[in-house]
Amino acid sequence: MNVVFPVISREKGRALVFVSCWAAAIVSLSASMVFLALSTIVVPEPLYSSTHILFVAVPWIISIAALSGTWLVAYYLLFVVSAIILSFMLLAEADLCRGSRMVSEAFSGSGTPGIWEPNFWVMMPRLLSVSIFVPTVWYGVVGLLGPSPTVPGFSAFPLWQQLFGFAAASFWEEIVFRLFFLGIPMVVLPLRRDGLRLIIRGGEEFSGRALYLVIISSALFAAAHAFGGWDWYKVPPTFFTGLALGYVFVKRGLPGAIILHFSLNYFTIPLMFLPASAGIVVFMFFVMLFCGAYYSVTYARAVIYSLRKRRNTHRVLYSW
Repeated sequence: MNVVFPVISREKGRALVFVSCWAAAIVSLSASMVFLALSTIVVPEPLYSSTHILFVAVPWIISIAALSGTWLVAYYLLFVVSAIILSFMLLAEADLCRGSRMVSEAFSGSGTPGIWEPNFWVMMPRLLSVSIFVPTVWYGVVGLLGPSPTVPGFSAFPLWQQLFGFAAASFWEEIVFRLFFLGIPMVVLPLRRDGLRLIIRGGEEFSGRALYLVIISSALFAAAHAFGGWDWYKVPPTFFTGLALGYVFVKRGLPGAIILHFSLNYFTIPLMFLPASAGIVVFMFFVMLFCGAYYSVTYARAVIYSLRKRRNTHRVLYSW
């Protein structure tokens, strides 16, 4: 008996991965925004009797303020939640129509957007999948080798604390690492007049000074996690996540970095609210894991190609 397997062309395979990744990311982000809205009901009351530390990292953690009571509730509602919602709205207004059109074209077989496409709703699902894949593989390898990395006991935290902590980290860590160590130096060092637009909208070329600042901010971001309750096993995967967040910041500004960080932090939050959703969350996780494997290789190949092209260009210029 002959079994005939359908043959999928490379372009159709590319489109299938892209659309699957996009669908999983958008469903997850949409659910996350709903749970963020619900958090404004669940979180404020326990915050009145809690204290939260604002910090800077160089990369060791330095506390700069302690918020509690009414001030903490106001910080969460007026800064954290508002910043995430406003970031989502800005990115939807700027990029969602064109991004949806590109997804529709990929679904219909008209072509898949390039790997460096700067549209947020195209780059975010890809980078989210990489940010899920790299840490998963890293900790899997570390576990096989024997060590037991130190991981904060998030699962033991009450629901309100997880909702607050993951949302607050999405906002404040982007202020500390991407705005302070990436955005402000990009604006201040050359005294750019369009600095505010660059920070809010992005659009910078990812080369030269921006590249170096992304690497520095990612290294500080990764090292700070080792000083903040994790251990040094957290540094390599967090560094790669920092590169993704830095790239989004350069291309789509602070709102892009906040939403990507928020999407990553809130990816499994539905499990805390709705245990019955475990099957859907696990399915989406494996979709993102598969897509993350594909895009990790694709990005790596694209970076290597760019480096080789730049090196060859330098050789030609030098020969003249």
